Amino acid sequence: MPEQRRHLQPPSLRASAIALPVGQDVRTPSLADRLANLSTLHLAGIQWAACALLVAILLIPTLLASLMTIPGFPQSGGAILRIRMWQRSLGFDPYSASPLLPPQTAFLLVLLALAVIAAFAAQAIAFWIVWTRNGDRYAAWTWWVGPIGSHLIMLLMAPMSADVFFYAMTGDMAANGHNPYTHALREFPTNPLFRYNHWIDMTSVYGPVWTTINRAIVGITGPDPFAAVLAFKLLLGLSALALAGLVWFVALRLTGSRRLAIAAFVPVAWQPNMVMETSGQAHTDSFMVLLLTAGIGVALIWGGRALRPAVALAAISIGIKYVTLPVVGLVALLRLATIRHGGHTGWRLARAWALDLVVLALIAAIFVAPYWPGPELFRETTREPGRPSSNPILPPRR
Repeated sequence: MPEQRRHLQPPSLRASAIALPVGQDVRTPSLADRLANLSTLHLAGIQWAACALLVAILLIPTLLASLMTIPGFPQSGGAILRIRMWQRSLGFDPYSASPLLPPQTAFLLVLLALAVIAAFAAQAIAFWIVWTRNGDRYAAWTWWVGPIGSHLIMLLMAPMSADVFFYAMTGDMAANGHNPYTHALREFPTNPLFRYNHWIDMTSVYGPVWTTINRAIVGITGPDPFAAVLAFKLLLGLSALALAGLVWFVALRLTGSRRLAIAAFVPVAWQPNMVMETSGQAHTDSFMVLLLTAGIGVALIWGGRALRPAVALAAISIGIKYVTLPVVGLVALLRLATIRHGGHTGWRLARAWALDLVVLALIAAIFVAPYWPGPELFRETTREPGRPSSNPILPPRR
């Protein structure tokens, strides 16, 4: 009879009796366990959804009009003008929408806050998995899926900042023979890019390398606002991805650890600000930092044999923004650590520095000479109206 009762038990009970030893508790997975089981695709989906919502709020006229009804919500006439240009270019009618009802608008605002939190949470969880839970069990390429998708989505984000239009217009001025270091934007009010700019009383505060790049981009797209902005978004989004890849490469070469390389890669590639400010708003910093990081990486990996290329890369980064100037001096000082043996150390050091100066002179001849008006090249950098933080060394002008 006991034998018959055993066979009459349901299959699920028999399976559980076999699987679990007598007296063993069934432990409910903790939150940490659940998070650790998220795949890179799960995390990518979270960040993609957050990016898509941010894009939709600025792109869909009804959603933007709803946010603008909130008291105290930041409203800039120039930003609205730039957003409406983007909406029209993508087939939306900026003036055909009416705002949502207040409860729906409040819910939209909550969704916006949750989207930002979710994007940063995806980055934090990705880093935590790599650092504590053996995240290198995933193929390296799977960690690229999330950032690449996020950048592609952010290409659709409306540009609120005027900076990218400043890049484009100074490039167009240079392409038409007008030196952007001696001519302010207000001198060309008929330029199609003029109405989307804010800093119209300024000459260029960016380095001549960046002006040359601006000139090349607008030489391809022309002064069409949508085409020029999209081209800058593509360039700077690719720069951000290249920067993340470079960080991975340098970390792998220095540590020999695949896990540590991925752990260095994730905070850069999955950083929501990095995605939004490059493919979303087309700010130049990713390109500048890419060149600077390349110079530092070359010096760290190959040492004294590659200091001159390191100095050159750092110097070119100065031609994007002058803020990286101190780093060139630090890289040059590394020669003190590399010249240790043999006689006439002082002579060898002087000769090496002299050759470094020759490289810097060649870079200046290529990029600075076409725009050189004398000290006026740096005039706006030292007294940029309303933005003294653009110069990290000199005190603000009063």
